[in-house]
Amino acid sequence: MKLYKTKLIKSGDVIEVYQYEVERAIGYKSKRTATPKETEYHVDPETGEIITAEQAKIKNRQKNSIRQKMNLIRLANTNFRGKDVRFLTLTFRENLQDIEKANKIFNSFIKKLNYRMKKAGKPTIKYLVVVEFQKRGAIHYHALTKMSYTRVEIIRECWRKASKECGGNVDIKRVDRIDNIGAYISKYMSKSNDDLRLSGKKQYWSSRNLEKPIELIGSHAESYIEKLGLNTKKITYESSWIDEHTGGKVQYKQYNLRRQ
Repeated sequence: MKLYKTKLIKSGDVIEVYQYEVERAIGYKSKRTATPKETEYHVDPETGEIITAEQAKIKNRQKNSIRQKMNLIRLANTNFRGKDVRFLTLTFRENLQDIEKANKIFNSFIKKLNYRMKKAGKPTIKYLVVVEFQKRGAIHYHALTKMSYTRVEIIRECWRKASKECGGNVDIKRVDRIDNIGAYISKYMSKSNDDLRLSGKKQYWSSRNLEKPIELIGSHAESYIEKLGLNTKKITYESSWIDEHTGGKVQYKQYNLRRQ
């Protein structure tokens, strides 16, 4: 079993470094604990306290939300840089609250837009989309897209055709000057993570043609840290916590190479 004390995740220009006080094992997974439906009380693995099934369910939902948010940020920073990236806000004039119906409309929009791309001899678009709920309950989408030059009128036409029965509009922004696009889009995700309509569903989804962040561990991570000279770079964010698996301290540092 291979052990490591350093992990590095590279998402575009954003580098995250985890330093573990106690060695971790590659591929280690914690033992399965009973779900809230199986028992009335649970032991919190982080604190050791006894919590109710409902508290356990809320805690698991919060952990899942944090994981989804980090995955979203890393995918965005890995794939959406440059002048061909646009940020779309897709709305409905009708107070549409049915998430299944809204998602079908969004998928129809992507198909129509990709058809126009193919017809023009352009590559399939890349996208990463977050669903958000307004205070009145209405659904809208925030999407990062990367596509060859396309007139704004074509994008709006595809959305209006897809959402014709509900009415729809598109707000389009250029975001190429934002140096952490993942943090920018993730703020919309955090607003909706308590909505029950998202229970058991992803708060975001993406096209299949996205690149994954690079993850290195152990000596590979340490060599890359030395190669980039991270120890001389400015830290953009840092934090620490206790690892629930080993009981040791975890030191987290984040660097943004665009800010150096």
